[in-house]
Amino acid sequence: MNVTQRHHAFVSLAVLAGKELSSLEGFLAEDEAQECREAARHFEGLEPAEATEKAKHLLRSLLAMERFSGLAEIHPAWVLTALAEESPRTIGVILRYLPSRHVRYILEHLPETVRQNIPQLLEIFSLPTPLLSIIKRRFEQRFLRLPMSREQGEFAFEHLYLLKPEELQALFFDVGLHEMAMAFSGLSAKTVHTILNRLPLREAKQVRARLDAVQGFPEALLHEARFTVIEASSSKPGVNQFVTEIGLAAFARSLGEGHDLLLKRLMLKLPPVFGYALKRAAEEWKKASDDAVIAFRQQLVLERLRDAGYRDSMIDSRIAA
Repeated sequence: MNVTQRHHAFVSLAVLAGKELSSLEGFLAEDEAQECREAARHFEGLEPAEATEKAKHLLRSLLAMERFSGLAEIHPAWVLTALAEESPRTIGVILRYLPSRHVRYILEHLPETVRQNIPQLLEIFSLPTPLLSIIKRRFEQRFLRLPMSREQGEFAFEHLYLLKPEELQALFFDVGLHEMAMAFSGLSAKTVHTILNRLPLREAKQVRARLDAVQGFPEALLHEARFTVIEASSSKPGVNQFVTEIGLAAFARSLGEGHDLLLKRLMLKLPPVFGYALKRAAEEWKKASDDAVIAFRQQLVLERLRDAGYRDSMIDSRIAA
């Protein structure tokens, strides 16, 4: 049985509304009803006034957890690394403040001995609120702050970290395909055909479709792209990994100087293998391009973002046309 914060919130709201859980079970799937019944056991035997106070306390705790959103924007692998230095009780506190996808990832990768010693949800709620606040603030301070989109004005290149982790990886893959198209621009049709035959059909079609779009790009940019593709190497097999790492190297060339903060924020949003690859590429190419090419690349990244059409992104409507 997997009783979550959502089930505790549902039962607490029912208590505050003076509703019997049995009268609401018709609105729930059977497995959800069972988990809510389990959550409701913590109110058994309480007087109405006591149950109301307990429900209020529980909802305040859940609301505080919801507000602790900074870590939710960080890839769970980085959070897992930091949690390795903490006690099971502290890990339990932090897990209650994370979204379910982070919790699943962390629990799957924690040692069994640690998982077995993590306190239950209600035991965490019994801790004094000031203590919970101290624990979460101390842990959150380990990481660079990631301001949310509502704090930003017009979307610009330095706001790319606002993309969801999966959107960032999709963007870097797309940039990698575009870098390959730029690298192949100007080559003979026979050479391009030979190279593309080595790619899976879908990716080969995508690169070929972009060849016309990159015609007329600055020669310095096309020259850079050839070096990016030639020097690309991946420690893991598979076209996705290879193209994504080309995209990371290409994106690193767009950073230039003055985007160290963006680089650090992007690293936190990516799996460590990609985060470190981006950092290495940024260090290698930091002064390799002139300002005009860097500016062209930055605009190209934003264009690729628009063309990808992230309709579900939190920042979609704010990407400048």
